[in-house]
Amino acid sequence: MVTRADYEIIIEQGFDRENVSGVTIQSISPESPLQSMNLHPGDRIIRINGQPVHDLIDFHFLSGGESCLVLTVLSREGIRKKVTLQKNEDEPLGVEVETFKYRHCGNDCVFCFVDQNPEGMRKAMYFKDEDYRLSFLWGNFTTLTNTSQKDLHRIVQQRLSPLYVSIHATEPELRKKMLGIKRDDHLQDKLKYLADNHIEMHGQIVLCPGLNDGEHLQKTCRDLLAFYPALNTVAVVPLGLTRYREGLPVLQPVTPEYARDFVHEVYRFEKELSREGYAQYLYLADEWYLRANLKLPSFKQYGRFPQIENGVGIVRKFQRDYAQARKRLPERLSRKKTVHLMTSVSAAKFMKEIAEDCQSRTKNLEIILHPTVNYFYGESITVSGLLTGQDFLKEMQGQKTGDLVLLPTDCVKEDEDIFLDDMTVDELSRRLQCPVIPCRDGADQMIDEIIKLA
Repeated sequence: MVTRADYEIIIEQGFDRENVSGVTIQSISPESPLQSMNLHPGDRIIRINGQPVHDLIDFHFLSGGESCLVLTVLSREGIRKKVTLQKNEDEPLGVEVETFKYRHCGNDCVFCFVDQNPEGMRKAMYFKDEDYRLSFLWGNFTTLTNTSQKDLHRIVQQRLSPLYVSIHATEPELRKKMLGIKRDDHLQDKLKYLADNHIEMHGQIVLCPGLNDGEHLQKTCRDLLAFYPALNTVAVVPLGLTRYREGLPVLQPVTPEYARDFVHEVYRFEKELSREGYAQYLYLADEWYLRANLKLPSFKQYGRFPQIENGVGIVRKFQRDYAQARKRLPERLSRKKTVHLMTSVSAAKFMKEIAEDCQSRTKNLEIILHPTVNYFYGESITVSGLLTGQDFLKEMQGQKTGDLVLLPTDCVKEDEDIFLDDMTVDELSRRLQCPVIPCRDGADQMIDEIIKLA
């Protein structure tokens, strides 16, 4: 509870808001103590307890865990105010502030997926971010190429952990080639600094056949052991090649045969590391096993699933969640209902087992599984996260609509219900003349939607 609050007004002439750092207030909740202090959306918080505020991370870092706050605020009219608060340390201010401008990626990675987008998509689809702050906030992968020593110091000071780091290769010349950079960015020095200061990290290697595999991959993995356990996991994901690669470097695709050999190669290498006393830290994305038609590791082997957003362990988690959620299925529906369950080509095999099991448990329930080909990016793209509204629409052509269409977890933006091709879920629903639901919560939501049909 706020025990004291006051403010003073200091007028400064010719104060240029455009050249002042700070964060702009977007909204103030009715319960916020700042409501009664003549602060408004559009005002800028420029200092907290005398420390400059550059972005929302500074705002939360400087305002959190403090019982006394002095906010220096620049109003929309150019009036500077000082607001003093006494509060409980864990009490929020009830203020939403603007996000920051993202740092643009200056790399030119040979495998970059953004470069493989077709023309005519929304502007955001062509923006490449390279920002350690997004890595901390949302788990975006960053190469750290544009991360300065000052940035590294801030990461340590503010405990911006965990971070997600794109590595690809530790050999300087190979890393330069893969990232399309001219100078050695001293990645291992940066990783050492972060590891020495106990910043948790998770790494990513985009595997390009014939480029950073074989001995190069083993060297990379052995080099990274120097930073374990701070660098807690390293995920190896296969590159994705769309049909829009005109003018881009020629890269070898990951074929089923290559995937099969690669999985066995990594398995042998992991055995070698285990004999040397190293704990598991190397993980393969599910796509490797699905393409190779090999059995996936057990649920327990994924630990806390720290790289599930990177496609590591998503199948096992879905299977486990379904096994628990299916207990809630009704014995029967009041009348026959048809559910169209959309999935990717790569996930079709394990989703078929789930669809059949689900249908067998509830009378009057028909589930039609749709392994959906990616026509938008090309048939070589087989993961659900890159399926578009057009792909689902084409898959459903000539089908009887049914009562419900369920989409994979990751094929729409979390906050906008929009596919990569700019079609919205509402538009797809209208064109199919059927309710369309993205199963963002995975198996639990799938079961919930079926229960609603009862």
